[in-house]
Amino acid sequence: MGRRSAAQHGRHRDFTDLPGTAGQDIHSAAHSLGLRLTSREVEVLCLLAAGLSSDEAAEELVLSPHTVIRHVTHMMMRSGARSRTELVARAYVAGVLDSAAWPPRSTGQTVM
Repeated sequence: MGRRSAAQHGRHRDFTDLPGTAGQDIHSAAHSLGLRLTSREVEVLCLLAAGLSSDEAAEELVLSPHTVIRHVTHMMMRSGARSRTELVARAYVAGVLDSAAWPPRSTGQTVM
């Protein structure tokens, strides 16, 4: 038996299933979500994008790990993201995170 592709496993997404995105390109679809982020949520996103765990992000922000997890969970629920990776990807596509910067940083935009 050969290996199956991600699309055959049902893991490939074309992002046309995002709420209210039929017929839109991914950039306008991301902006149409209208998800407003707090400055703290943007800070958490930057640290997630840098690869930090919830515990590491909590230590960096002087928060409890539970608070960081709560921020991530709320952002995922509000954005419809199914994973932390998808949440970060959506933030980059929406222009919330600067794709030309390392470590990741905010562009100053707070709408996803």
